[in-house]
Amino acid sequence: MVTICDSEQYGEGERYSYCVYISQHLDVGALSFEEFMVDRNLAIVEYLEFSETTVDGLPAYRTQSVGSMMGMLSYFVLDDDRFVEIDLDPYNIQSPWEEQETYRTVFETMIVTLQLD
Repeated sequence: MVTICDSEQYGEGERYSYCVYISQHLDVGALSFEEFMVDRNLAIVEYLEFSETTVDGLPAYRTQSVGSMMGMLSYFVLDDDRFVEIDLDPYNIQSPWEEQETYRTVFETMIVTLQLD
């Protein structure tokens, strides 16, 4: 996990912390992205919205449909028989935090430069 603290505050002087989480989901077999998301209880298929892209030359999916209290931007990179999940939390396009786009830009720069082994 990478934590990025912001000077933006809420409540009684609490600072926002943006976190980047990286995890892997093994043995995805021949599941499509939609099947994988439902199979692993990561999203409800009726509400799953995503776009296809590539990361490090591999198929990837960008979504905001993964459940999170404050919203989250996620990439799922298909690498052989696993999905590598990379999340920026919080991220809420409907009700953005003041500095949210700055941190999204940093996050997506990390994604573009990512190399999976």
